[in-house]
Parts: sequence; structure tokens; C-alpha cells
Amino acid sequence: MKEMALKSVFHADELSKMKLTLENMHNFIAWCKENDVPFEMHLIANSEAVQGFSSSKTLHGEEIMALQGNGARFFVCRNAMGSFHVAESDLLEGICIVPAGVVALAQRQQAGFAYIKP
Repeated sequence: MKEMALKSVFHADELSKMKLTLENMHNFIAWCKENDVPFEMHLIANSEAVQGFSSSKTLHGEEIMALQGNGARFFVCRNAMGSFHVAESDLLEGICIVPAGVVALAQRQQAGFAYIKP
């Protein structure tokens, strides 16, 4: 019998916690791989954290790309992009846009994702 994926949604809304959040995601993936546990991992960024996914503003581009390479998916809130002047064309490669971050968080939780906010 195939084990069900361990589903998690990380919530990022503060730039000051971006490094911690990405480290938590890395640790989660490492544990899943070491224990042969399938996983599905999303990060949804809203508020000021959307700036962390702008290629011209981020300090964490390499970490984000490494996590993407390990299966993590990243989403940013279109509403917050407008508020914090982040252009779609300036997003790091592979970053998806959701209309409203808070709605996307609720949808993931309804779909069985565990909510994690470092």
C-alpha cells in the first residue's frame, strides 16, 4: 500500500522570517527523504513577504531555487504584489501567482494541507 503524501502549506508574511521559513522547509524535505515519506509542499506568501520572491529584491534566490528543485512550490499573493510594488515580470522563475493569499491558504487547509507558520 502506497503511503499518502505528507502535505504542508507554509505561510510567509514577514520578510524578517524568510530565512527561518526556508530553513524549516529544507528540514521538512530532508526528513521526508531520509524516511522515504512522499510529500507535497507549498509556500504561500502575502503581505511584505512577496518582496522576497522578487528577483531584484530577494536575498534568498538560491535557497528558493534549491527548494523548487526538491519539489517545493511557491505562490505569491497578487493583492500584496500590488501593495508592495512587485511586478510579475520581476518574480523569480517558477513562482506562481494566486489572486488572494489568504484564500489560497484556506483552500490548501481545506484540501488537507497542514498549516505551518514559523
